[in-house]
This record gives sequence, C-alpha cells and structure tokens, in this order.
Amino acid sequence: MIEGFLFKQNLMKKLNYAILILIIFFGSFLRFYKIDKESLWNDELASWERSNHVSLKEVISDAISDVHPPGNQILLFFVIKFFGDSEFWLRLPSGIAGIISIFLIYLIGRKVYSEWEGIISSALMAVLWFPIYYSQEARVYSLLLLFSMLSFYLWITVIERLRDGQIVFPPSFFLVLSSSITCYLHYFGLLFVALQGIGAFLLFFGKKKKFLFFLLLYAIVLILYIPWLPAMLEHINKEEIWIKKEWVLPTISFLYYFFNSSKFLTSMVLILYLINPIKNLLKNLKERRLKIESSFQTSLLLLWLVLPFIITFTKSLISTPVITIRNLIISLPPAYLLLAHSITQLELKKTLKVLITLFLFTFSIFQLFFGISYYKKPHKEQFREAVFFVAENYNLFDNSIIIGFSWSKEHFNYYFKRKGFENRLKYILGEREDIEKLEKILLEKKPSYLWYLRAHRIPHPEFLNYLKNKFTLLLYKSFIECDVWLFKLN
Repeated sequence: MIEGFLFKQNLMKKLNYAILILIIFFGSFLRFYKIDKESLWNDELASWERSNHVSLKEVISDAISDVHPPGNQILLFFVIKFFGDSEFWLRLPSGIAGIISIFLIYLIGRKVYSEWEGIISSALMAVLWFPIYYSQEARVYSLLLLFSMLSFYLWITVIERLRDGQIVFPPSFFLVLSSSITCYLHYFGLLFVALQGIGAFLLFFGKKKKFLFFLLLYAIVLILYIPWLPAMLEHINKEEIWIKKEWVLPTISFLYYFFNSSKFLTSMVLILYLINPIKNLLKNLKERRLKIESSFQTSLLLLWLVLPFIITFTKSLISTPVITIRNLIISLPPAYLLLAHSITQLELKKTLKVLITLFLFTFSIFQLFFGISYYKKPHKEQFREAVFFVAENYNLFDNSIIIGFSWSKEHFNYYFKRKGFENRLKYILGEREDIEKLEKILLEKKPSYLWYLRAHRIPHPEFLNYLKNKFTLLLYKSFIECDVWLFKLN
C-alpha cells in the first residue's frame, strides 16, 4: 500500500515537471517568435544610444544624464560589444529574462503555496500579453521583473531559515547580490528592495539577533549602492520629467493591463479573486464572527501587489509623477500567484479547477493571436519603416536634404546605417524657434527637395505650417507614431 502511494506521488511529480517543461518551451516560443519583426521604438533606440559607447565609463556617465540607473545600459554595452546591435541582439537579454521568469514564478508559487499554484502562475506568465511584450523589448522591464522575483524568492527563503533558527549564508549572499542588481536596474526596483527590507525589520522586530542579521544584509546593499546615490539624488531633484500628470489616474487599472487589457478576462479574474473572501465573510457573518482570515503568504502577496502602487500613486498625485503601468511590472507576480491560489482554493472537484485553468490559458493564447493580433499587427513606433521609405525613394529626387524631429538624430541614423544609406540625418528641427535655423540651412545648402521625418515627438504647428505654406508638398506617408513629408522647394 505504501509502495503504491509512493509510486503515485512519484508519477504526479514527473507529470508536474513535464507540464512545467511544456509551459516553459511554449512561453519561450512566444517570446522569441518574431522578436525582431518590429522596429525599435523611441525608448529602445534611447537604450541603444546610451549603451553604444567605446567604454563602460562613458555608458555610466551617459546614464547619469538620464533618469534611470545604469544596470540595463551596462548589460547592453557588453551585448553590443560582443554580439551586435540588431533588433534581435538588443532584445535578446529581455527574452532570456522572460523565459527564466516563467520558471522563477513557479518556484515562488511552490514555496509560498504548493506545486499547483506554481504551475498555474507559470502558465499565466508564459502566455499573457504583458510579460511577453516586455520580453520582446530592448528595455529594462523584463530584467526588472526577473530580479524583483529573484530577490523576493531569496528573501522569503532567508526568512524561513531564520524562523527555523538557521542562518544560511549562500541564500543570504545571493539575496544581497540580487537586491543590489534590482536597485541598479530601476528606481522601482530600489523601492521594491526597500519595502522588502522594511518588511524584514518588522517581522523580526524585538528578535535582536535576527533583526541585526537582516540589518547587516541591507546595510551591505546600501553600501553597494552608495556609488550611485549622488546620481540618484540628482535625478530626484530634476524638475523636468517625461511622465505626465494625466497618466497617473489610469494606473489604477494596472490589473487590467496585466490580464491582456481584456474586460472579459479581467472580470473573470476579479470574480475568482473575490469568491473565497466573500464566502468566508458570509460564513463569519452567519457565525457572528468578525475575524478576517488570511494566511501569512496571502497577506504578503497582497502587500506586494498594492504597496508599490499606493506609494508611487500617492507620490505622483502630490508631487512629481513617477508612476506608469510598465513601472508597476514589479507587482505583476503577485497578481498571477493570487489568481492561481484563488483557483486552487475553490470548493470544486480537481477536474473543474483544471478546466478553469485550461480555459484561462487557452483564452489568453487565442486573444494574443487573434484578439489583439499581437504577432500580425505592428504595435511599436515605426522608425525603421519611415527611414527605409526615405532611403528607398531618396535617389528619385536629386539634390535633396533630410531633416527630422525626434529626441535624437541617432534614432534615425541607426536605421539609415542599417539600410546602408550613405547620407545621414544631421538636423533635428521642429520647434517654433527652429524656423530661422531651417532658413539658414536651406540658404546655405540650396537643395531642390526637402525630406522631413518626425517620430515620437510632434512638431510645433507653426513649424509644420511654415513648411506647408512655404513649399510644395509632393508626398506624405504615415506610419505608427512616425510621418514622412517630401517638399519641393520653390
């Protein structure tokens, strides 16, 4: 009888591992399928430009003038140096981070709940749009997701060991390392690590040795971050910030974005979230009890989900805005873990729970391919298409000049170079005061035709009106967040 039980347990374990491997393989396919199909957009090109330097010192110096820590730029510096700067290579680190995240959320789910929560949450991570999108972007967010999860996994591991009276140095060492990397990736990573440190201090307050041990760990993290503190303080004091005040309120719906921006899927998720709490509330009212039951693990995940949002949302309302949906990617794992736990806690037969999970999994895939047509329609700014259009038609109009409007002329020149186009864009013009500069350039160069590109930024109406009124418009081509005009000069 015991042998039969052990055989069944072993079989179930192998089945779980097989399911997990299939999920990881499928999630890997979704992340690398057409990873380089779309053009790099403004922020990706900014990451490339800030990483494309001769030395690491220049990369760090450039990051100081930005508003982000240098972790991602340092990684991309080595990618460019040893592999290349194509769309594929620039997005590769994010893709790899996305794949590891599928496995890591499984480990977290298994640790805080059970094997099934781990598998369900990994399935959600594998197929939902939000983590896939950032796994195909040459930005920091997929890495931020990975290392925030890694720091949490190690944090909870160290806490469990300390509760059992053990101090194990390998997990503690890697906790310090992963927390430091998280801080250097993004300021929301710094916030997340700070919240973990506060949480640990509160858990072990009054337990001197354990409290001092965690104090030592986070003191080391702080020491490792000291070289970047002056730059961080400079970034905090910057008056000009690109995040707009009107973006703050929509971040309330961050769960909606975590679940494919689907009203149906988000509604279903909210129902699954609330079924068990409402059932327990009704039970307590019937028994005239006011006790709210919640496990330590669930309370921890709820805090992980809402605290970063509450803190940064409040800060954004009362002072400089810092919150965006993508910054809240640090709160994505608990959203999936809590949904997985809600499913496993339903008072239904195991078969029905499996069917609910399969439905969520299948619906997410269907919507990814057919609902939002993620792999068919372009979703990013089409810098590449706009530049290639100019390059392919440039020789049809002799004595032409190219000017543009974006945050950097190198964002256009990246694709001119990729096209093998000898001419490069030299002038960024589009503000009202740039009209006089343009007149001087035209007087000096005396071109017959003027190509004007704009991407990400919108030229001042007076500048555009000047072009349209002064010259003859020959053609106009529109792309996603990019436009091309060709004017004949009189």
